[in-house]
Amino acid sequence: PADHNRLSGYTSIFKKTLGDRVFVKLVYADEDGLAEKDLLERFRDDPVLRQDDRNIIIRLVEAVEIVSGGTRVLALVFPVVKPVLLNGLTQAQLARIRTSLRNAVEFLHENGFAHHDIKPANLGMVTDSPSEPAVSGSLVLLDLGLMLHYSDPSRGSAGYRGTEEYLPQGYTRTSWRGWHPFELDDYAVNVTLRKLGAKATRATTTHHCGAMDTTIRSGSR
Repeated sequence: PADHNRLSGYTSIFKKTLGDRVFVKLVYADEDGLAEKDLLERFRDDPVLRQDDRNIIIRLVEAVEIVSGGTRVLALVFPVVKPVLLNGLTQAQLARIRTSLRNAVEFLHENGFAHHDIKPANLGMVTDSPSEPAVSGSLVLLDLGLMLHYSDPSRGSAGYRGTEEYLPQGYTRTSWRGWHPFELDDYAVNVTLRKLGAKATRATTTHHCGAMDTTIRSGSR
């Protein structure tokens, strides 16, 4: 029996060959699924990307192809991940998450990548012990299923595929009003941090917003 948690699409199982619990995400072994696997392997294996401290993309342990009823599926295997607490974060915990997330998105953009779906559900914590709270480990960025690389970062794209709740009001995939994908990532970061801050402990509510409320834009492109 699988042990589910609040991380959408991820299932915790015990894998005997690794001697510990792991997280598994199942994706179809189609063009999109193979692209996600390739991206995960690139962030894990590329000597330049993997040595950057801002690279907090969840580390792929292995990818196993499964064929069931004629359907090819990829099992993407990761270390056990806990969801980031959505309630009761302290000021220190929120600040740590804010710094890690902003640095991670900066790292992606410098290397030409847009995540396309930044939100609390795609943030996790890797801890050494299952008993440790979800705020005590290292922040990881999950779900590269929508990530795209832009060979010319100065050019925008109408194909941004993020979650509507984390996109500017009035934004649609056919009317994107000149937003660059990197700017939309930044916007989603601001909304994510604002949502986490709004549910932080009372000690943080008087000044949890700050720069988070500022929409990062450099104008239409």
